[in-house]
Amino acid sequence: MVDFNDIEQVGQIDGVKAYILVNEKGKIIFQNIEAPEKMAHMISVCLKNAFAIAKNRLKYIYFPLPTKNDIYIFPVGRFGLGVVKHQKISNMVFVQKIIQFLNKLVHP
Repeated sequence: MVDFNDIEQVGQIDGVKAYILVNEKGKIIFQNIEAPEKMAHMISVCLKNAFAIAKNRLKYIYFPLPTKNDIYIFPVGRFGLGVVKHQKISNMVFVQKIIQFLNKLVHP
């Protein structure tokens, strides 16, 4: 089991503007994001639907935002980690950094 305190360190990764971790029911575990209740609901609904389609093959969900600070949702067990990306970093570099970070937590 991954420690939530370890996951919260996602905010220290270059390119992370904001983040939120929610359970499958949308309950906020921790957050550093605008409109956390709205984001928590969106993340839980998106993950529920994505898991129904992709099962365990889901790596992440991507939503471009009008502000150009895109949001990515990563499954972390039965939780969803929403991460908002700064404009300055490329999408693929950003995703690789987050996936590497999560993999190190799961497989230290």
